[in-house]
Amino acid sequence: MKKVKFGNMKILAHSFESILTSEDIKYTPRPWNRFEPEESLWWLLPTNEWPAYKYGKYQLWKDDKYLNIGVTIEKGFGELAAIAFPKLKKKDTIIEDKWMWNKLYIDMDNGKLEETLNKFEKNINQDVFINMNIGLAFDPSDYDPMKPKSDNITYKYNQGKLSLLNHRNSRGVLEELKNAKSINNIKETISNYKDINWTWIDYIIYTRFLRADMKDLDNNDLISTTEICDKFKPLKKYIGILY
Repeated sequence: MKKVKFGNMKILAHSFESILTSEDIKYTPRPWNRFEPEESLWWLLPTNEWPAYKYGKYQLWKDDKYLNIGVTIEKGFGELAAIAFPKLKKKDTIIEDKWMWNKLYIDMDNGKLEETLNKFEKNINQDVFINMNIGLAFDPSDYDPMKPKSDNITYKYNQGKLSLLNHRNSRGVLEELKNAKSINNIKETISNYKDINWTWIDYIIYTRFLRADMKDLDNNDLISTTEICDKFKPLKKYIGILY
């Protein structure tokens, strides 16, 4: 496993911002917890729009000795929720044509997501994971997509095959995901779920690195933020929105 030079999360997020930003796209770094930016999870958004649920975005967070780097695509509420709660459209929580989720959902079915993940796995040359944070809201009018979700599932991905790593199913939402062995299985489970219109999903594709301290700075296992951005190129198709 490669190591990343690490000061704190704020420094790292701004380092990625400077590398990702180009003449075409200006990235905006945003912390989940603005009161503790040095420790917080961060998003790199290809927009200054906020909230940015409909955008695919980069995500950085740490746990234990690891630094996790990935791409997050959010699934909002469906049309039935919009009919029951018309004001949700003003909150930008109802899936519309521009949402990146639409592309991810189609690609789960047609094999293109699996093809992309295989390229990413080859590029990054280390473990790739898929994490889904899942929340159910029968009254989505007061639902906060930024808050932690009730249910969570994580898989290890390896050349088209999924291995279940952990599953927290507090409310029994999309429980059958525990049986998924492929990307298409995930799509089928979502498609068949009776309460999918009321379900929010954060779909995160990521890999992890060791955080390097000062004594590791000359270590051959170090990988730069520039190299990481380059290796993430296969996933860039899921950054932004659809036009």
